[in-house]
Amino acid sequence: MVFESLLEFYNSIVMFLSAMLGPAKNFPLSSLTILLMSIIMLLISSIVTRKFTDVEKTRRIMIQVKEWQDAYMKAVREKDNKQIEKLKKKEAVIKKLQAEIMREQFKPLMFTLIPFMIIFYLFLGVFGYNQVVVAESPLTIPFLGNKFTFWIWYLITTFAFSSLIQRLFNLPSVQD
Repeated sequence: MVFESLLEFYNSIVMFLSAMLGPAKNFPLSSLTILLMSIIMLLISSIVTRKFTDVEKTRRIMIQVKEWQDAYMKAVREKDNKQIEKLKKKEAVIKKLQAEIMREQFKPLMFTLIPFMIIFYLFLGVFGYNQVVVAESPLTIPFLGNKFTFWIWYLITTFAFSSLIQRLFNLPSVQD
């Protein structure tokens, strides 16, 4: 009874969203709709990250960790046992710094995870439960092909724009 009511509620929201999107939910406009959706989700995520994390502290820690990792890898490549031992003494501190980075990165996740999961699940229904092609590529992507369902196209567009959005919001990234 409760499950059926929830399913009915879910279906009514999916139908409402489908009606609101109209032709924008069908190929080829669906590819643009999902692209826009991924950019909006990235913007929301970046705003939340900016609000709830200490961005400069995270950037400083990431730089420290990267410098240590680079020095350690160089010492290993050069088989410099003296330098390796010196760097291993700092390993515990580096692990604590990495844990601090993870804590900082987890903060926005607490605010976005459940709302984003609900949105994804709703739009998964709108775009045919991964049974409908929403975008096509002129090039075949290995392991993915050239016809994409909602989930695959969402991931592609998110990966394509995440670095750009992070730079716009001056958020730390792996490239820093």
